[in-house]
Amino acid sequence: LDDLCHAAGELHKSELLKTQVEAREAEAFRSFSTFLLHDLKNFASTLSLISKNAVHHQGNPEFQRDAFQSVFDTAEKMKRLCNSLRTFVGSIALQKQVGDLNRVVQEVAKTFDGSLFARLHLDLGDIPPVPMDAGEVASVLKNLVLNAGEATPSAGSITVRTARGDGTVDLSVVDDGKGIPRSFLEKELFLPFRTTKSNGLGIGLFQSKKILEAHGGTLRVESEEGKGTTVTARFPLSGGAET
Repeated sequence: LDDLCHAAGELHKSELLKTQVEAREAEAFRSFSTFLLHDLKNFASTLSLISKNAVHHQGNPEFQRDAFQSVFDTAEKMKRLCNSLRTFVGSIALQKQVGDLNRVVQEVAKTFDGSLFARLHLDLGDIPPVPMDAGEVASVLKNLVLNAGEATPSAGSITVRTARGDGTVDLSVVDDGKGIPRSFLEKELFLPFRTTKSNGLGIGLFQSKKILEAHGGTLRVESEEGKGTTVTARFPLSGGAET
């Protein structure tokens, strides 16, 4: 009888745990759906406005240039959102090859312009080739630099640094911006849908961490309010290339 009661109790605990997990998953889905619909609505509004204005500016080269740039920017944001969805629907499939991480950094740096590019400094070390999916690494670096740009003032500085460690290669993004509140840093930083930004989805660091883990690496964040933040992506040198 005691064994039967114990088994019943364990079954009840299992059912409660399953219910709690399902409730958290449902809440996460509702939260993500809200953010997703909000962003898609903004994208659609931007494209609709461009289309309406284009009718009145068909012979205006300046408007056409601005319109094409806006369409391109909106498409890139939609692509990033679609890429983020992959993090929630399954594991990240990498296409790793041994490559030059410094070259990835240089190529990503070229994609930034304006004040962000002016604040960006590269400190690239003498590092060996790294087994990596260059496209996924580039997306992580873009996200980290954009985060740093939003956290730093116009006179602030952002440094992207590479260095060799003990069996690893480190890629760091260092800024002298406002920093991250300690409570958020310790409890919510890598949780999806958690963000300190008013217009953020709260999935950038979550996705970046997943990409680093798929590489067998880690993502570490050190920050102090008012003094800045350092985010370090650490890649293992072992593992070989995959095609």
